[in-house]
Amino acid sequence: MPSHGRLAAGARTVGPWRALCVVLLCGYLLSALLRADNSYSLPVDGVLYTSVYVACAACCLRRAGLAGRSAGIWRLFGIGISCYAFGWGTAAHWLARAAVQPIPSIADAGWLAFYPLVFFAIVRITHQLRIDRSSILTLLDAIVAGLGAAAVCAALVLPTLATSTNTSWPVTLTDTAYPCADVLLLGAVVATLHVSRARVPWPVWVILGAVIALICGDCAYLADVADQDLAWGTWMNVIGLVAMVVVTMCSGFAFGSRPVAGRPSWSLQLVPALATLSSLTILLVPDERPFRWVVACLAALTIASSVVRLMLSFHEARALADTRRLAQTDELTGLVNRRGFQEAAAGVLRAGSGSLAVLVVDLDGFKDINDGLGHATGDALLRVLGSRLARESKAGSLIGRIGGDEFAVLTDDSAGSADRVAERILAAIRRPYELQGIDLRVDASIGIATAPQHGSTLDDLLRHADIAMYRAKARHRGVVRYSADVEQSHGVLQTTGQLRHALERLPEQLVVHYQPKVNLLSGCVCGVEALVRWQHPQRGLLMPAEFLPIAEKARLMQALTARVLERVLADMRSWKGELCGQAVAVNLSADAVSDPTLVERVAVLLESTNTSPQRLQLEITEDFLMTDLAGARVVLDRLRTLGVAISIDDYGTGYSSLAYLRDLPVDELKLDRAFVHPIMVDRRAAAIVRSTIDLAHSLGLRMVAEGIEDTDTWHRLLAMGCDVGQGYLFGRPQSGGDLEAWLASPTNVLKSGGYGEPAQEPSLRSLG
Repeated sequence: MPSHGRLAAGARTVGPWRALCVVLLCGYLLSALLRADNSYSLPVDGVLYTSVYVACAACCLRRAGLAGRSAGIWRLFGIGISCYAFGWGTAAHWLARAAVQPIPSIADAGWLAFYPLVFFAIVRITHQLRIDRSSILTLLDAIVAGLGAAAVCAALVLPTLATSTNTSWPVTLTDTAYPCADVLLLGAVVATLHVSRARVPWPVWVILGAVIALICGDCAYLADVADQDLAWGTWMNVIGLVAMVVVTMCSGFAFGSRPVAGRPSWSLQLVPALATLSSLTILLVPDERPFRWVVACLAALTIASSVVRLMLSFHEARALADTRRLAQTDELTGLVNRRGFQEAAAGVLRAGSGSLAVLVVDLDGFKDINDGLGHATGDALLRVLGSRLARESKAGSLIGRIGGDEFAVLTDDSAGSADRVAERILAAIRRPYELQGIDLRVDASIGIATAPQHGSTLDDLLRHADIAMYRAKARHRGVVRYSADVEQSHGVLQTTGQLRHALERLPEQLVVHYQPKVNLLSGCVCGVEALVRWQHPQRGLLMPAEFLPIAEKARLMQALTARVLERVLADMRSWKGELCGQAVAVNLSADAVSDPTLVERVAVLLESTNTSPQRLQLEITEDFLMTDLAGARVVLDRLRTLGVAISIDDYGTGYSSLAYLRDLPVDELKLDRAFVHPIMVDRRAAAIVRSTIDLAHSLGLRMVAEGIEDTDTWHRLLAMGCDVGQGYLFGRPQSGGDLEAWLASPTNVLKSGGYGEPAQEPSLRSLG
């Protein structure tokens, strides 16, 4: 459907008819100007004049025959103009016979039928404009305005007409019907412009303007009839004809609107109110003039329509209030919902009445109740809890359910009374619940934020109270007030949420860097270790120490390990040159090793990337061995069956039992940097390292030393028999591409032998 001001789909179809209307109108105007006097001419004032109306009616009916939302409007206009043409054709017949036309006549029936049809066409236009009020109220507004104006017009005109014409009452009533009908149309036009809350398109302005012009012409015609001075070919004959042609010209356009902000409500009711007030005045003022009963009937109909309009408005207002109340009420507890709480609390905060506090109450373990006992029990618990909150809160407090098991309370905080309210609420929540034969006990956590100390808006207060509530939940403290310390701890919660988001939706934020592992004897690269980094959108590149403890506490290590394995195996598949074929070590946390799907996931990844299992090495820490040695053996045996190598990371800092070295399928031990750093200055540390290396070799294990940062430590470890070294001396962790380019670079200092002793200084070259 075209928007307002644009051609409708059938504009080309009605184009020839509109052109015919214009041609006939121009012919009539030219003929009227060229004749010598204003006497009646059958060819001009009869045939040609009536033909213009017939062409206009045919054009509108042709437009109504096309599909579209505006078809009904043009059908009413077409039938109305047809009735008007019938009236003029009948009048032309009487004049052609030189007979006196009776009043009222069949011509008057045709002319008067025009007005209600155009009235309802205007009402349909109003409805077409998509006003944001019900169509029945719009119709009543138009009826009240039109009837009221008709009553006023009748009170002013009818007695004058009865006196001036000195004719019978049927004649006077017929003559009076025309201005009354015009006023009815005027009321419809005014009601359309006042009641509509939409931008009125210009074709509608043209149509309404043409109707107003027709009304003015009719009023002038009535005045001439009263003075018995009617002349043909004057502007009074022409104005109605031109108005109908102008309406017809708009038949090629479709009605529509773009809703905009409505006018103030008082202006919408101004016209109906004035019409009602005028009708009341007419009924109350005594009047003995002729046709008093006609005036009284019109005024009474105006008031009756206004009363019906008022009753419907009252019903609508009550329904709207009920809808608004239901929209702001929580159906389960009967308290206000989040929307209702926000609106009411925002108003209280804007008033700024003293010190206020927002309490956020959250049940502990409510999900377990829902899952274990069913949602019906959970709903019953929330209903009882809502009534307890209402009883224990201070008088005048605002209480609302703002989430599944989360409630909010806005209360006065004079002299710290919010803490006492929170304690009463907490005690009420902890009282036993008898629900469906089950004796149930629950606990809750409450956070408190006060205004204006912690914020002046509801959003700030709710956010800070939420932070305090999570602190209370984490510390099992029941009630916590917001403070700067609480905000700092909330940073951990925020980081947890951001890390979870990165794992689920933004895995590209997790990047993997690689650090070379070097054969201490030959100086050749014998593998790399994968180290995860987090490219935080605000904080930049974060090291593992900054987020791995958070991931472990939030039990995200399984998901994190899965992401790292996927990224590592994808990188291995793309490597060429120095890194091609190198083994990669990936760290596994205790949670990751406990994952029952770990082995299957590793097997699927190896197969999907076509990677040899011998190129993958998994490093586990001793922490897991301390908690589940039997479970660790099962998992590690299955991994070894796949062909994956196993390494014990940070050896010496944890359990360090010879039992798991004997029983577990381990290929390598990694000596923690805490033992490696002091070997040059501490004999006891050197003795521990030497004995650990001897132990590893006696068990057939490879020994790796971490944290090598200088050549002296390298030489000392080599003298002790250590197999592999890792540290900043050989290379820092960097992306796979950067590491590959660095290994192939001729400026590589190790390859150039820039480290002096030993005499046969190994260079970094791949073992292949």
